[in-house]
Amino acid sequence: MNFEEKLIAIWSAKRPDIKSGRELERAIGLSNGQISKWRTSNPSQKTMQKIADFFHISVDSLLSGRIESTANQPVSNTDLASEGVFFYEGREISEDTMNFIRETLKRIQK
Repeated sequence: MNFEEKLIAIWSAKRPDIKSGRELERAIGLSNGQISKWRTSNPSQKTMQKIADFFHISVDSLLSGRIESTANQPVSNTDLASEGVFFYEGREISEDTMNFIRETLKRIQK
């Protein structure tokens, strides 16, 4: 399995909301067409770390193409008041559920 195939497997499992390779490249901060170049080569260590950080996995998991347990993965520091799509266990959270979470957090913070 080449690096591109490993990346695609992890992408499919971790971020199915990202629909195209170009969209993934933009989200990670890679240059256009970079992913397809990894059919025959590997990215630099720095780029691997950037990709691993994006998916909240270790570089070892990235290199193996296997995803580690999600139990101890970091939670992103995203403002829940902002617009965006949020996921839990690979499924999109509905706007009604997000509103419930926002209101609950507001009550807890007071």
